[in-house]
Amino acid sequence: MANREVYPSSLFPLRGDLSAEAGATTVEVVGLRNIPISPTLPTDGQVYSFVAVNDDWEPTTVPFNQSIKVNGVAMSDDYEIFVNATHVSVNGSPI
Repeated sequence: MANREVYPSSLFPLRGDLSAEAGATTVEVVGLRNIPISPTLPTDGQVYSFVAVNDDWEPTTVPFNQSIKVNGVAMSDDYEIFVNATHVSVNGSPI
């Protein structure tokens, strides 16, 4: 790959939500806001959702007939809804 770059070893090791060792050409995202991502890979059509019991993000199948709610109000299923991801929350707490 022509665009690979090796970052200075002074930046490594990366920890927290990112993981990489010195000399790495790739970085692995292992968490979101210090909540681990499950090592289970999602299958086609799944999304990651927070599972409080396990305190991690896990692949989840979302039924297509499930309504999307905004502030607890079900939205119509005949509109496209765009979400500003800078204001995402889980159970009312920012993530």
